[in-house]
Amino acid sequence: MGAHVSAVPNHQVGRSTPMKTRCDIAMMGQFGFELDLNKLSAEEIETAKESIKTFKKLRPTVQFGDMYRLLSPFETRFAAWEFVSRTETMLC
Repeated sequence: MGAHVSAVPNHQVGRSTPMKTRCDIAMMGQFGFELDLNKLSAEEIETAKESIKTFKKLRPTVQFGDMYRLLSPFETRFAAWEFVSRTETMLC
C-alpha cells in the first residue's frame, strides 16, 4: 500500500496534522514523502529523519508480516492495526 507524508495543510481536506503523526500513519504502508522538503522547519526535518530510521527497522514486518485490523474506523471512533512477523519480535 502506498502511504506518503503530505504537506500541510493537506491539499485534499485542508487539515493540518503534526509531522510525527503523518509519519507514523505513512509507516503503515510503503512510506514516502510527497512534499517540498525545502519548506520544512528544522524540527520537522529531524522528525522525518527519526521516522525514516524507525521505518527501516519496521519495514520487514510491515512489508512481509501479517496485518490485523484491531479496531475499524468504520465501526468505532478509533482505528488500530497490528503488524506481526513470524520470524522476529520487536518492541518500538
